[in-house]
Amino acid sequence: MQASHPSRSTRWCALIAGCLGSALVLSACSAGSGGSTAPASSSRAASAVASPISQAPSVDPSSLGGVTLASLGFVNGPQGFRVPDGLEQRQRVDQTNVVTLVVPGSQGQQLYDYLRNALSSLGFTLTAASGDSLIFDAPGWEGAFTMDDQLAGLTLRHL
Repeated sequence: MQASHPSRSTRWCALIAGCLGSALVLSACSAGSGGSTAPASSSRAASAVASPISQAPSVDPSSLGGVTLASLGFVNGPQGFRVPDGLEQRQRVDQTNVVTLVVPGSQGQQLYDYLRNALSSLGFTLTAASGDSLIFDAPGWEGAFTMDDQLAGLTLRHL
């Protein structure tokens, strides 16, 4: 019997969900013992299945505005990868094989919209999207983004 393997999209969604879950736990721990213990509900409606996306025309990345990951102190991200200026970093991972940027959920839609418009100009192909998640890749890199009301996370994995 042949083992069933999850699709790359499924693996990435699980990875990002795990990263955000870890960030939520870290945020809760660092917030102290005060505050509500009721679970947060997401007001964003995501489609049940991520769908392939057609690419927008490419433009010069510097015309997109924003800042590079390197200018935010990341050493290991893709060269020239940009995000909107002014993001509040809640958590970050900067390893040779993966970088992750976690921002408040209130900035999630801004980051989602920016990535959706900028990925092709940054050399990435958007392979799937839902109402709150993106999956994309480029030669040597895979990336994913997801958000909820509390946190939003961008992960880029070096292949």
